[in-house]
This record gives sequence, structure tokens and C-alpha cells, in this order.
Amino acid sequence: MHGYTLSLLHNIRFMLKKILIVSFSLIVLFIAAAVIIPFLYKDKLVERAKQEINKTVNARVDFGNFELTLIKTFPDLTFSLNKLSITGINEFQGDTLAFVDALELKLNVWDVVSGSVIRIKSIAFEKPYFNVIVLSDGKANYDISKPSESTSTAQSTPFKLSLSQYSIKDGRIDYNDMSLGFKAALNHLNHTGKGDFTERVFELSTKTEIANTNIWYDGIKYLSKVHSLVNANLTMDLPNYKFTFKENDIKLNDLSFAFDGWLAMPNEDIDMDITWSAKQNTFKSFLSLIPGLYSDNFKEVQASGTLAMNGFVKGIYNDSRMPGFGLVLNVANGQFKYPSLPSSVNNVQIDLSVTNSNGIPDNTTINLKQLHVELGQDPLDMRLLVSTPVSNANLDMVMKGRLNLDNVKNYIPLENGMVLSGLLASDLNFKGHYKDIELKQFEKFEAKGSLNISKLQYKADNMLPVYIHNMQMVFTPKFVSLNDFSAQMGKSDIQARGNIDNLLGYYFKDELLKGTFSLSSSLLDLNEYMTGSNSGNTVPDTSALSVIDVPANIDFTLNTTIKHILYDNLDIHNLNGSLVVREKKMEMRNLALELIGGQIKMSGTYTTTIPTKPTYSLILGLSNFDIPQTANTFNSVKQLAPIAERTQGKFNSNLSVSGLLSENMQPVLSTLNGNGKLEIKGAAINNFEPLNKIADALKMNEFKQLQVGNADLSFEIKDGRIAIKPFETTLAGSKATIVGSSGLDQTIDYKINLAIPKNKLGSQATQVISGMFGKLNNLSGTNIQLPDPIKINIQLNGTITQPKVSTDLMQQGNNIVQQVKEEVKEQITQKIEQTIDQTKQKAKEQADKILAEAEVKAQQIRDTAKSTADKIRSEGYAAADKLVAEAKNPIAKTAAQETAKKMKQETDKKSQNIIDEGNKNAQKILDEAKKKADDLLK
Repeated sequence: MHGYTLSLLHNIRFMLKKILIVSFSLIVLFIAAAVIIPFLYKDKLVERAKQEINKTVNARVDFGNFELTLIKTFPDLTFSLNKLSITGINEFQGDTLAFVDALELKLNVWDVVSGSVIRIKSIAFEKPYFNVIVLSDGKANYDISKPSESTSTAQSTPFKLSLSQYSIKDGRIDYNDMSLGFKAALNHLNHTGKGDFTERVFELSTKTEIANTNIWYDGIKYLSKVHSLVNANLTMDLPNYKFTFKENDIKLNDLSFAFDGWLAMPNEDIDMDITWSAKQNTFKSFLSLIPGLYSDNFKEVQASGTLAMNGFVKGIYNDSRMPGFGLVLNVANGQFKYPSLPSSVNNVQIDLSVTNSNGIPDNTTINLKQLHVELGQDPLDMRLLVSTPVSNANLDMVMKGRLNLDNVKNYIPLENGMVLSGLLASDLNFKGHYKDIELKQFEKFEAKGSLNISKLQYKADNMLPVYIHNMQMVFTPKFVSLNDFSAQMGKSDIQARGNIDNLLGYYFKDELLKGTFSLSSSLLDLNEYMTGSNSGNTVPDTSALSVIDVPANIDFTLNTTIKHILYDNLDIHNLNGSLVVREKKMEMRNLALELIGGQIKMSGTYTTTIPTKPTYSLILGLSNFDIPQTANTFNSVKQLAPIAERTQGKFNSNLSVSGLLSENMQPVLSTLNGNGKLEIKGAAINNFEPLNKIADALKMNEFKQLQVGNADLSFEIKDGRIAIKPFETTLAGSKATIVGSSGLDQTIDYKINLAIPKNKLGSQATQVISGMFGKLNNLSGTNIQLPDPIKINIQLNGTITQPKVSTDLMQQGNNIVQQVKEEVKEQITQKIEQTIDQTKQKAKEQADKILAEAEVKAQQIRDTAKSTADKIRSEGYAAADKLVAEAKNPIAKTAAQETAKKMKQETDKKSQNIIDEGNKNAQKILDEAKKKADDLLK
């Protein structure tokens, strides 16, 4: 605990230096400007001052009006400034570092005009708010001063700035050091300080009152709503940067402390020798720090017993060294009782010492020799010894006790309406060295016992009622087992089982804590946790949510089955899947759920590498989702696609998205990036202003109540703007191709190519074109009709509420007329060609007839010649054969045969001549017919 205290001191020292440098720089700049240009060009001066200040810091500085008053306060010059704010940039974008409702300075005007020392009589901060954030890597939001661009050594000047008195009225300070796991919230802070800062050594007297002090370390709240008073007088040795405690008193509720010693910061080291002790020795004063006990009627508490509480811090603290430290707490025979209650808390015995002589962390010893308390009739005992916590933690712990919560009301007054009952029982034993667990020699380390809760019931005003039916935790050297956890919180029920591994390694060495759990529930109403109310009629306040920081040294797997979840305006059913927490990342694996009548399959991550700027990435599969219900449920859909509010229908989608979450866990839409596909199975769009404008432009009222055909489109989301890739669909019976984008600023940029059936296009849009068609048809003797469909291109710009529509209707009309002219030319040409073709066809038919008739005549001539030749041949051959037959002797026969032969040869010659003459005459007829046919076809 002293380690984080010293580290905190180091951070505070560094922070104070930075804040003082920046603060005094701002003050000097304001004063100088005021002296040089008093009361003139006030507005310009304000803007110029803001510009110059913002040039010197890594932050955004703004303020309201400022005033300079001299006459009323002469010879003092009073400078006042309102609404001063400093907000972060980069990792701390949007985070407030400081806000001061009013700041007032008083100084002597003659010092400003002529003196080398400007003596500030007082600085007063009215309702200031300081929000200090230190990230896990040590980067702090107060480190806002820019390094000097000059490398030359500045010459010293005799100018000095001194301060006599300063004050803070009704201030608030939030401090969150993630590198130390330390948080503090100080509310209603009033502080004054007096001292002569012109002196090298002087006395500083301070008074501080904090109405509400809260301190956390490692997630445990050590102080809760504590009223704090601090009166401290210090000797300020500025040349040596040494501060010595003199008379001082720190009071936390009823417990007062005194500090003695000194603290020096001459360089980067912090050297100190400080002792402290409780001024009272009564147990009752110690009780005032216990939350729930310190109340308006605390004075009536009857208490006895003694208290001894003291400690020290001595040595040097820097990045590599720690000072020695010690703490002693002894309570003997403690007892307290409220007069109005029947029972008391008795026999409180505490003997605790924490020692480290030289600051080496491994030399720390925690020795709780005894902790005994009897809560009514229920005793609780514990002892703990921890040594060598770094090299090889040696642990010896016993905790045993039983607490019947039904009896708490008998010795501690409960708030009105509070109900508390149930039974808690513990019996734990740990003994051994951590290295035995590290080496998996579990048999050498004793770890056994259990922690049980049964029938625990807790009810209080403005809080959810809690009922734990049963919880059993069993401890072994290897793991802690959670058996049969069953609870009811408000309307929600939870059942869980699982194991936690390496609990001791996580506790002593900040090693990885592993766990595997299964969780089930029939109803998980998260809205109750957001509102803090069990009323189902309350609208959840999502602004109350804050960033959930995922621990770096946690490795948990949670398998979930939840039948019904209520979150914000979401009604989720049948959630199943796994949640893995690892390396500052929360990962959803194969998560399936039903929402607003559709089904979602989802995987993704939530990461807090930069805790103030959580990121997320999701892969989603959406099935059967209702379009308007989705828009009404998810504000991001309404902003990115406003048309969804006016659309009736269902859709399916696969998409991948990523971006940042805000401080209240809402998507920062300007950082949204992703891509996906969207499938729409028929939809109706009613009274969407951009479509109304299109309807007016086309004189087609169908676009005001538009029926959309099936659509299958791809889109991309970049920097919060959704761009749709070209896709085809049907709009009011017209085929359409659509491409474009819309943004968070409600701007739209779309191109729509329509193919509109002519019977759907408005009459005014078709009259001019139809008239042109009639004239052309009359002049040309044609019968050209208006094209069907008519193609029109639409450009849609402007915003959703004030769209701008332009069409190329006139250009398309001119295009159609030109197209008709070309078509008329083509039809006339076709008629001419048709006439020519018909003439050619008749000529061909006549030619074919002449050729056919000639062929018949020629064939008749050939046939007649052949018949005549055949007859002559037959008669000639018969005469020759008869001559041979009539010869009587061989000699005569031989002579007759020779004569017959010659007769046949002569007959063949005559026959062939007849055939040749016939062929010649036939060919002549064919040639004449061919010539006539060719003349016809020319």
C-alpha cells in the first residue's frame, strides 16, 4: 500500500509542477495582455488569447469573458475569468482536465507597471473541477505543456512572480491512476493557503475541508464518503525544495492523525522521513472509518477498547527505489453497541504489523497475528503471515467463521426498508511457498477449505433485491471451484459453475488468472442495473453507463445459455455462445440470439487497450428482420439509413463493422466502418421525402407509396457513411439500377437509372414526345411508336429532409426523337429494298419459266432426234441382215457379210447425224432462253 502511496506522490509532484507552469504561464499571459491593451478590443483580445494559449499546450483551452477592475479596488488590480475549461486531445480526446466556473486574481497595479516583482495578493478558484487520468502506460492527461522549440539557454531575468494567498471554493477532484490501480474522488473541497512566496524560506499555512472523500485501491474501497479536515503548517524551503511538517492535524470522520518529519524533492528523487500516528487511543474513533457505522447517531454508540495506530515512511523514492515503511495497528478489547439495539459487537482484537526496513519489496512482511470479532453470537477468526512476496511468497493464513445475517439488525442499525438475512460460513487454510505451486508440486502446499453462502437475501431502497439461494467455493492448491451458484437479482436469475486457476499467482505476482465458467439464466434484465430500480416501467438511462475496462491479466471463458435478456429497448431471446476475456479483449464466439422477430449469429471483439477509447468489431448474420422495427430499435440504423423508418418489409444481411464506443458505451457513429450485403424480399416505402420529390419530377404518384421488388445489394460503411454498390431492383413496376451513399449529416448522393413502361410515365412527360412522333409518321408514311420502356436517369442530392432531384427527361426526349428519325430513315430504305426485292423476284420467276419452257422444247427435240435415229438404225440393220440371209453360197455369203457391215456403218453414221442435229437444235433453244432470262435479271 505504501508503494502505491509513494508512486502517487511522485505523480502528484510531477503533476503539480506541470500544472503550476501552465497555470502561471496563463496568468502572466492574461496580465501582460491586460496591461498592454487595457479595456480595448476586448472580443479580439479574448480570441487572440485563446489562440496563443492553445499554441503552447497539447490540449483545448477555452474560457468565457474576463474582466479587469481597477477603480473599485485601487490600488489593487482585480482580474476575473469565467468558464475556464481545459479538455484533452489524442488519447484523452473529449476528457475534461479542468473546469473552473470563476477565477479571480488580485495584485498591486504599481507592481505590474514598474516593479520587477509581481505580487499576487490572492488567487481564488470558484467551483473548480479537476479530472486527473493516468493511463496504464503512465501517460497522464495533465502533461499538456509543449516542449520549447528553442535550444538556446535562456538568460535569467530579475522578474519574479509571488503569491500570498490562494483558495478553492466548493471544488471537486477526480483522480484515476490506472498504472497504480488507485482512484480518488473528492467532493465539495474547500481549501485556503497563505504564505509569502517571495521568500526563499517561509511558512505556509493551509486549511482543507472535504465533505466527501472516497479512495479505492486495486478495486477495493478503503474510504467511503469520509468527512476530512486537514490543518497543515509547513516550512517551505524552496531552494532545496524541502517541506517540513510542523503543527498539523488530519481528521477523517472522528479519527485524527498527526504527521511529523519532512519531504524533499530537489531533483527527480523524492527523499523523506515521515512518521504518523493516530492521536486518539479509543476504538470508537477507529469505528468512524467503517462504512455504514458512521452516521448521524454515531455519537450515541457505546464503545470501549483501545487503539494504537502508527507508521513511518523513510528513504528515497524514484523509478528504481522505494523507501522503507511500516504500519502498526492494534485494537484491544474492542466493543460497541447501539443503545436502541439488543446486541453488541464484542471482543474485537486486532494485532497487525506491516514492515519493510529498506524499501526492497521482497523484504515486506505482513503479519496479522490476530483478528477476532464476535458479531452477536457469531465469532470470526483470522490470522495471516506473508513474507518474501516477490521472490517466493510464503503464506500462512487461517480464516474461520460463521455469520448469521438475520442477526445483523440486532447490533448494527439498518437503513429504513433494508432487509438482510442468510448464512455465511468460511473455513479456509493456506500454508506454503508459492514456488511449490509454480512448480506444480501441489502436495507441498496446503490449500483447503470452503466459503459457503446460503439463503442470502438483501433488500434496500433504490437497489435491486438480491437473493443467493446457494454458493459454494471450494479451495485447492490447483484451483478454486465454484459449485452450484444460484441467485436471483431483481427479476434476473443466474446459475453458474466453474473453476478459477492460479489465484495465488494472480494475487502475489499479478500473473494470469484463468477461469472457465458456464452460466445460464431464464431472464437477465440488464435495464434494472442501469436504472438502479426494480420498476419495469422505468426507461433505462444509458448515460449512466461507463466504460468497462477489460483487465490485462485475466483469461476467462464463459459459456452462456440465456433464454431472455432485456437491455435498453432490446428484447433478446435464446442467447447461446461463448465469451472469452483475454489480453484486454472480450471476444464473442459463435453467439446466436433472437431479436425483434429475427435471428442473429454474431462473433466479435471488445477491446480496451486504451481504456478511455474502447473499440469493437463485429461480424453479424441477420435473418428475417423487420425493417422499420430495426430502425426504431437501433439508432445507428436510423441515422445511417433514414429510409428504413418509412419502409415496410423484411430483410436478411451479412455485415462486418468496427468502430469506437463513447464513455457511456454507445457507438461513435463517425468512426463506424464496415461492409456487407443486404437482401430485401419485397418492401413498401411510404411518404419518404426524397421519393416524394422523384414522384413530383416524374409526375408519377406511385413513387410516393412505392412498391419495391426483390433487392440484393452490397454496401460499405466508412467513417460513418454508407455507400451502396450498384444493384438492380424494381420500383413501381419499373426496372431500376441504383448506386450512391448517405451520411450521418443526413446528406444523400444517389444515381437511379429507371426503365419506365410508357403506360406508367406521367401524361405530361409523354405529350411532347408523342406529338413529335405523329409529325414524323405523317411526313414519312411510317407508323413509329414511343419506345417501351422509356429510360430516365435521376440524380438525387441534398439531405433527407431537403432533397434535390434532377432528371434527364428532356435529354431522353431528344434522344428518343433522334432515334425515331433514324428509324424512319431505316423504314423508307427497307420499303425501297423490299420493292427491288419483289421486282427481282418476279424477274427471276419469269426467267425460271423461260428456262423451264426451253428445257422442255429442247428435250422434245432431243427425244425426236433419238427416236428417228433409232428407227433408221433399226431399218438399216434389218436390211443388212436380210442381205446376208439371202446369200446362197459361201462366196456370196462372205460378200454379203462385207456389204452388210458397210450398210450398218452407214446406218450408224446417219443415226448419229440425226442425234447431233437434234442436240444442236435443242442447245440453240436453251441458249436463246438463257439470254432472255439473263436480260430479265439485269
